[in-house]
Amino acid sequence: MSNNFQIYLLGLNFNQTHPLINGLEDDFTIIRTDSIEEDLIAEEAPLLIIFDYKLKLSLHNLLNKALEESIPTIAMIQSLNDQEATKLTLLEEGFEDVLSLEMSDEEKLARVKRSVKRYLKTSRKVIQYRDLSLDKKFETAIYKQRSLNLSRIEFNILYTLFDHAKVLVSREKLIRSIWKSTKSNNLNTHLANIRIKLEGTPIKIITQRGQGIKAVLEPDN
Repeated sequence: MSNNFQIYLLGLNFNQTHPLINGLEDDFTIIRTDSIEEDLIAEEAPLLIIFDYKLKLSLHNLLNKALEESIPTIAMIQSLNDQEATKLTLLEEGFEDVLSLEMSDEEKLARVKRSVKRYLKTSRKVIQYRDLSLDKKFETAIYKQRSLNLSRIEFNILYTLFDHAKVLVSREKLIRSIWKSTKSNNLNTHLANIRIKLEGTPIKIITQRGQGIKAVLEPDN
């Protein structure tokens, strides 16, 4: 998972020893708050919202905005009253999931992590591969919480290669994807610069003459 992925806990005053906090804080940035700026949601930052169901009315505009922007939003019901009916209503309204009292802490944690994985997979804005995170929206490449400091073109090359992981991408296809053209004299230079910036990591750019180029993440030593 990625520490760049933010999980907002709205109105949920869990302490640091709460099982959900313990299970998420190593993989994600956890933010406990009572509100989120709508501008943050509009920026399409990689985030997930978990909110206390009893605050649904007061958070109406914010939650609607999150649903409109396809931000995964999970309701947590902390009351025994009408749990099943409320759960079905929330799911019909488009919320990602509902965590209810009868669920174990382990199930709640698994559901949250599943929602994050589903979001990352379907959004295609963030490629998460082991300790490597490539964020298309912000054009950032992070390996083990360290920025690789790639230029925009270098990032787009690496992103395109990992977007076609385990297969060779032809030079022509890569050039067309990056420069929207069929010709570029700079690809080799950019590949060389990327390789320099990847030194000390298990991320490798492999070129097979006449066949194409691919990026791989080798096992850590």
